[in-house]
Amino acid sequence: MNADHSKVESGFWVRWVIASAIGLLIGFAVFFPLVVGFAAEQSVGVMIPIAAAGGAILGSSVGVAQRLVLQRSDFPPRKWVLFSAVGGAVGGIVAITLGNIVGAAAGFQTALVIGGAVLGVSLGIGQWFILRQRISQAGWWVLASMVGMTIGLGLGRFLGEALYEAVLGSLGKGLAQILATVTFATLLFGGFGAITGIALLWLLRQSATLEKAL
Repeated sequence: MNADHSKVESGFWVRWVIASAIGLLIGFAVFFPLVVGFAAEQSVGVMIPIAAAGGAILGSSVGVAQRLVLQRSDFPPRKWVLFSAVGGAVGGIVAITLGNIVGAAAGFQTALVIGGAVLGVSLGIGQWFILRQRISQAGWWVLASMVGMTIGLGLGRFLGEALYEAVLGSLGKGLAQILATVTFATLLFGGFGAITGIALLWLLRQSATLEKAL
């Protein structure tokens, strides 16, 4: 790949990370209070549709933000958002169902990791339906989406809490909380975009449609 393509890839990756972070931020701002906070305490008949709606909002938010980066490509603009929303909706239902089961048995942290993995897989499968039409070896996208979301939710929270405990005595509660929150947010919102962005560039390099896609 020549120098010009390297510059395009570098700019594409940065835009992808920023867009994915913004999409996740907006999506989780709705998903967490609606699904994790409210729906988890409701009956199954109420929980399922709320989880589906919350997941669809999360998927749509991520899909719209990412689609803005892909707008110069040959990916169908509406289908990327649509399949992201469907993947998010299915992920929301499965995540809240498993989260309640795992949370009762192993605690909230474990449930958060499982929920993140489920959301990542489901969102990744939804977007895979579009990618597979344009890119060879698109199945790797599902793995990248799962890893990115799991690292963000699971490792981000774990490291944030560990950092909080480590610096609490020296920095005080306020600064320790800020540092922990920044750590969690960076891994959650930045980690997902960074990992999926690297995966997408790699997949594009394997595809004969690299010139057309970027």
